[in-house]
Amino acid sequence: MVTKHIEGLGFKMRDKGKKTCVVDLKAKEHWKVLLELAYYSLSLSSIFVMESCFSHIATHHFRVLKSKEPLPMETLYVMG
Repeated sequence: MVTKHIEGLGFKMRDKGKKTCVVDLKAKEHWKVLLELAYYSLSLSSIFVMESCFSHIATHHFRVLKSKEPLPMETLYVMG
């Protein structure tokens, strides 16, 4: 689905479907594409921000505090 959206925005990709996928951003110079990217990024940014916050909480719990115990969901919700 992501591949179809990216191609629909006018971008070309190498190694589609792989972790080494590269998106050619030359098409972003067109004003219409910039407007579409801004629109899509609004809905995606909230997902990435929350995911990043929870990953920092988990990293702090296991690496900084060196805890071997599972991270309690209540703590995760409060800190998140």
